[in-house]
Amino acid sequence: MKTWMFYVVSLVLITGMGIIIYFDKPEVPKQLLSIRREYALISEEDETIDISLYLNVFDHDIIDSAKHISAYLSNASSSKKIEVILKNIQKGQRESYLEMIWTEWVFIYELSLFGYDYEIEECYLNLTLESGDEYRILIGKLYISNLDEQTDHLDWHDLSAKKRVDSLFSRIDQIDIGYISLDVPIEKVSVGTGIECTFEIDEQSIKINIPDDHYLLNRVPIILSFEDGSVQLIQNFTYFIEHQLLKESGMLVTTYALH
Repeated sequence: MKTWMFYVVSLVLITGMGIIIYFDKPEVPKQLLSIRREYALISEEDETIDISLYLNVFDHDIIDSAKHISAYLSNASSSKKIEVILKNIQKGQRESYLEMIWTEWVFIYELSLFGYDYEIEECYLNLTLESGDEYRILIGKLYISNLDEQTDHLDWHDLSAKKRVDSLFSRIDQIDIGYISLDVPIEKVSVGTGIECTFEIDEQSIKINIPDDHYLLNRVPIILSFEDGSVQLIQNFTYFIEHQLLKESGMLVTTYALH
């Protein structure tokens, strides 16, 4: 009888402690993360911009496209401002970071580009939701390049890129263009980020060296300027995809509380 009572009391105590622990555990704060990137767009080619944000919850209005009222890109003072229209929100990969699970959500915006070069050095995504909540999220740098008539002096067949050998940082260090023929000498090269790149040419490839900076960069267009004044574009291309992006980009991550 005593043995039976001992097991019953023990079971009650264990169950009670489990209930107390379950209801007493601290609530995880709802948070959003952004990573500072360089966004390079060509006004004649790119009609949308994809912005990845990371959430540690699945049930927030910010990931429900029907709850979005308006959005725009701007600098810190809003003296530069571009209205954008949300087209879609897509679920991306999941990552473990800071002892929490984060889900990537890709916000796809349609934007009206300009007939001239445009730059926002420190670019924010500004959101207004149906609830009235507003968010101002730092996303990185934005470059919009305008190109006039283009030529095809370079007959190329292959693109590849690599990161810096001693770095896990998700930023292109060098791009290789394999080519068949080059009709006119190249005068300068850029990758749509407003900064001229150094380059080397041999009989089979063009090696473009990307300047270092504290922003992620894995998707860029290539703009080739020739000695005859003409320009050729190699369209925006994603060179590599990281599966542990948050862990490798801690210094570039900004955290926001979700209302």
